[in-house]
Amino acid sequence: MTQDLQSQLSSIFASYRAEELRDNMFRLFTQPQYFHTLENGHPHIIEGGRGTGKTTVLKCLSYEGQHALRKGSDVRDWHYYGLYFRVNSARASSFRGSDRSQEEWIRIFSHYSNLNICHLLTDFLTWYRDTVNSDIEIPTKVLRRIARSLHIRQVDTVDQFSESLYDAFIDFESNLNNADEEIKLSTLGHPIDIYFDAIGHIKDFKGKNFFVLIDEFENYDEWQQRVINTLVKQSSDKAYTFKIGVREMGLKDRTTLISTESLSSPSDYTRIDIGFGAIDENYKKFAYQVCNERLKLLSEDVCKIRDVKSLLPPLSDEEEAEILGIDEYIQPLQEIFAHLKLSKLMLGVIRLFHDHKNIGNYAVIARNYKKNEKKWENRYSNYSHSILFTLKKRKSGVRKYYAGWDVFVYLSGGNIRYLLELLDRSIVEAVGAEQSIIRTPIHYKIQTNAAVHIAEKNLRDLEGLSGLGQMLTRLVLSLGRVFGLIAEDPANQAPEKNQFHFTNEALSPETQNLVRDAVMNLAITRSRGTKLSSHGDIRDYDYMLHPIFAPFFVFSHRRKRKLMIRQEDFLDLIKNHSRAIEKLSKQQDVESESSNMQRLAF
Repeated sequence: MTQDLQSQLSSIFASYRAEELRDNMFRLFTQPQYFHTLENGHPHIIEGGRGTGKTTVLKCLSYEGQHALRKGSDVRDWHYYGLYFRVNSARASSFRGSDRSQEEWIRIFSHYSNLNICHLLTDFLTWYRDTVNSDIEIPTKVLRRIARSLHIRQVDTVDQFSESLYDAFIDFESNLNNADEEIKLSTLGHPIDIYFDAIGHIKDFKGKNFFVLIDEFENYDEWQQRVINTLVKQSSDKAYTFKIGVREMGLKDRTTLISTESLSSPSDYTRIDIGFGAIDENYKKFAYQVCNERLKLLSEDVCKIRDVKSLLPPLSDEEEAEILGIDEYIQPLQEIFAHLKLSKLMLGVIRLFHDHKNIGNYAVIARNYKKNEKKWENRYSNYSHSILFTLKKRKSGVRKYYAGWDVFVYLSGGNIRYLLELLDRSIVEAVGAEQSIIRTPIHYKIQTNAAVHIAEKNLRDLEGLSGLGQMLTRLVLSLGRVFGLIAEDPANQAPEKNQFHFTNEALSPETQNLVRDAVMNLAITRSRGTKLSSHGDIRDYDYMLHPIFAPFFVFSHRRKRKLMIRQEDFLDLIKNHSRAIEKLSKQQDVESESSNMQRLAF
């Protein structure tokens, strides 16, 4: 691959994270369907897994993002200004220690939150003044009042206030973990209210909204989230409001510092859910726009095809069955069933049931088919895709193909970053295979190889998570093996069984924390079950190994049927995977002999 091609792919596809894209993030930004919902003055919490676009959306709401997106517009005409802040996990963890009580840490963190938001607003005012070449005048008495409430040195101008605030930050952080040092603390929200009230009286900002944009909210501890929740609760009648980005299940606490109050949706905030692996028409349209816009940025010297759907052609079930060798599989039936002129896939379904259900010889089944055509048509509808997983059962080489734009969309599980990874890898492998420009659609083998590669890459990424990595990797490997074994023997249970849900037993904190960590780190996805009892109970949800891993373990990427799992078996998938896999396999009436455990040697 040439250096020019590497550079193009790197700048367009290989930088998946918003933090890596820098200025390209705004150039490549495609508005999701819910973006305009965020532009009103109501608080919002955007909840979704890694790679679902939370950071990009929040940064595009910020004044820096809007300035990049609204090229040529007068910033004085905007109806809102966003102040972006990403929670740093290392800094958040510094508010701990047995040398201070929980109540003291809450007061200290409250003061820090005041300093931080006032600092964000001051940076904005400096930027605004420099951008419009106009002085921002805040009465000296107001600036002094804000400074007094923050316990920082007295000031006369905005510039002096900025310097004083910066020095206060340095002093605060240096004294933070020195219990002997006295820290003068402000009341949560009071300096912020004074400051925004003063801004609201400036001509340029009358009637304007200010958004405090907090990203990676899950990095806060529960009690820290309560502090911010208190600000959110109390901002409903003020000139500023909050837009918070948090990983799925990362909102650990909805209560506030006032014991009788908690955040409730939609009265206190609007929850925008971009998790749950949702593949709806809005996501499909958004994903198509994102990938197509990036594809068009590739020069025609690299790729002649300018539409992503054309670049990634699908395989029909019939075409794939031919490639996987269905002729050999159905050969014993062809003479007996020749007069019925059935499709090869139908013959495959008939053999599947003959082999597994032991329902007589082929001649008996032929007579049965003529008497019960509707029953067999129903079986065909349920099992025609499942049979693809059996044709090369326990054979070397590719045992199932994953190809086509729609398949890649479903493999992404609603995660745009995963989709870009799949597209990027397919293009890289296609260029490598052709050793030249891409003139024809990418071959199904190349697409499948790319999907397996990305699945393995994300499995290794899980392994690299400090503390959690080993547990989550074992969970994925074990669940993947279970569903892979089930996929090889579809006639023994409902077709395409690839989800699970918990029995009604009480779940321990260990199980709940493991599920929460697995969902937050995209090891598994969850969807709302059919018997919801409360928003927070993990038993209310159905779970699935993230579909990005389906090509690695060879099971269906489509969300279909589910099995029930007991808590002890779920934990054993990590603690004693051999026993758990054997037990779950026997429950589903499939084999799990040790010779088939090669995937667990990863």
